[in-house]
Amino acid sequence: MINKCYDDLINTLTYAAREAIPVMSVNTIKPYWSEELQQLKEKSIEAHSVWADIGKPRNGLFNRLRLKAKYDYKRALKQTITNFEWELDDELMICHSCTYVKI
Repeated sequence: MINKCYDDLINTLTYAAREAIPVMSVNTIKPYWSEELQQLKEKSIEAHSVWADIGKPRNGLFNRLRLKAKYDYKRALKQTITNFEWELDDELMICHSCTYVKI
């Protein structure tokens, strides 16, 4: 009897969670994302599309433009993530050094 009630409760909670709580992949939320990164990403995707449309040449102007757009995007992304992590580290260090009042 108790096992049946327990199983029913677990099933109900599982169903409610599945219906009410949105499921997102781990990399969905990027607090460091900016309009600049979005523009660089779009430019990189566009350059790649043009390059693919003309047959994916391994040298020449379109390949250089594609690689430059890709490099600019990846460099900005890496720098933004590094800056975000450093700022987060600083915030945590400041918070860690705070004195806590015991009640």
